[in-house]
Amino acid sequence: MKKTKKDDLTVNSTIVFILTTIGSGINYLCQILMGRLFSVENYGIINTIFSLTLIITVVGNTAFMLLSKSIAKKSKNRYAQYKYILKLVNISSVVICFLSVIMYPILNKLLGKDIITIILTVICLITSIYPILYQGVFGGVNKFAKLGLYTLIIPIIKVIGLLLVALLDIHGALELYFVIISIIFGNIIAIVIAMLASKKYLIKDSKKEIDNLKIRNEYLGILVVNCLLMFLMNLDVLSLNYFYDTNTVGLYSSVLVFGKMIYYFVTALVTVMLPMISKNEKNKEYATKMLYRTLIYTAILTIIVLIPTNIFAKNILQIIFGNKYNGAYQYMKYASIICLSYSLNMIVLNFLVGINKTKFIKNTFIVGILIAVILLIIFNNNQYISLLIIAGVNLVIFISNITNIYFREVRSNEQKGRKTVSRNALL
Repeated sequence: MKKTKKDDLTVNSTIVFILTTIGSGINYLCQILMGRLFSVENYGIINTIFSLTLIITVVGNTAFMLLSKSIAKKSKNRYAQYKYILKLVNISSVVICFLSVIMYPILNKLLGKDIITIILTVICLITSIYPILYQGVFGGVNKFAKLGLYTLIIPIIKVIGLLLVALLDIHGALELYFVIISIIFGNIIAIVIAMLASKKYLIKDSKKEIDNLKIRNEYLGILVVNCLLMFLMNLDVLSLNYFYDTNTVGLYSSVLVFGKMIYYFVTALVTVMLPMISKNEKNKEYATKMLYRTLIYTAILTIIVLIPTNIFAKNILQIIFGNKYNGAYQYMKYASIICLSYSLNMIVLNFLVGINKTKFIKNTFIVGILIAVILLIIFNNNQYISLLIIAGVNLVIFISNITNIYFREVRSNEQKGRKTVSRNALL
């Protein structure tokens, strides 16, 4: 029996999910090793670096989405599109370097007033952008198995670095330096491998000029909305770090490991969903079904994973992280709701990018961020209320956008119905 388009999401996302789950498992091992080896303060700093990385890699995520989308829609001009998008990423990286100099006082506060840590972090942030860009090439040509295998490179090198920290009995600031350097090394290895592996998919196969202005405008539009989403996604860690201390961030980060299981699953789903929707952009019914199907899968995983981890939170943390994280279990429910809420927004954003309708979600992100920041400033003396504010804002944004999508589809169906009635009347 011929495989239907509906089945593609299930099959391809399963391939990506299995491989990215292995990568996530390795990342969990890294988190556990860091929790065991590092002081709570250093654990908080390294997770702050991870949050900064997620924010900065919006540049890579934007390139991934645009490449994945454009390559899936058009088999020609792949090389020209890739070269121009790479140029835009290079410009963005230079801007980030410049901004890191201007924002040195903030980085100094977030990263413990250590110039070496700050320099290594900036290098780590820049090199983390490019591996994500190349995921867009593999996704666009539907090489999902290769994409999944590619995502394993950096986690494997990271865990090797942590094992060396344990074997060499490195402590203090050196353990931070060693881990950041291992991530930088992993990024560079991944970039080199991707450049070699993607060559055959980026052949100069057409002399037709591409519309640089259109690509640039689309890149900037997706970049802005991705920046807004990533800010929302990391507002919890950044606000705890800014208003409280690295010890609080360290405790919260230990439960965030479990909450982010839903995020890794959703990442696998949208990696497949976006190019498939882009490829069938004119088929609105198909795109909408893909969105709802993705949301159903997310709901199922929430029931299977997040609910049990919250029920047994205290025992799980005791077994995995030990006694020094005994106070962390009280954060589990907040971390779970926050991770679920921003994962839902990520699904909706990828859907809207696929159908070229991002204006409404961008506006809701802007309003949501302004409201969240104002409320966090007002209620900064209560960390639990702060976390509820972040979760609540994300959920309201999701509900607003899914409602807008639903009513837009209703209006579209009504217009189709009126056209059909008019056509029949003429006949």
